[in-house]
Amino acid sequence: MESVITTPANCADTVVLPELIEKAELTQGVSVLADKGYCSKKNSACLLERCLIDGIILKAQKGMKLTERQRELNNVISKMRCLIERTFGSTEGGFLGGGGVVIEGLSEPIHRIFWKPRHTI
Repeated sequence: MESVITTPANCADTVVLPELIEKAELTQGVSVLADKGYCSKKNSACLLERCLIDGIILKAQKGMKLTERQRELNNVISKMRCLIERTFGSTEGGFLGGGGVVIEGLSEPIHRIFWKPRHTI
């Protein structure tokens, strides 16, 4: 199911992730990939409550560094997001009005795409 939420320019789109997920009616086990702007306890809890796979890139907290494992996880998520971004970037017309790309979930902007991976990490 496709869902788009339009926000005014003065509203950070990172705070509407729970509303977006609710509107998208995602099935359990779907991976939600997002950049580190979406990294928050609230967003992670939202994904956990709905049995969705948290693919939000982690960011270091003030005064703390990411562990090696967290950096490796971020690298894996980044590679998956890059694959999706290149797919959309190569479609005629870009995100909206582009032809031929069907992914379960959202179509704009790229960090709002919900994607069901074929392989489990």
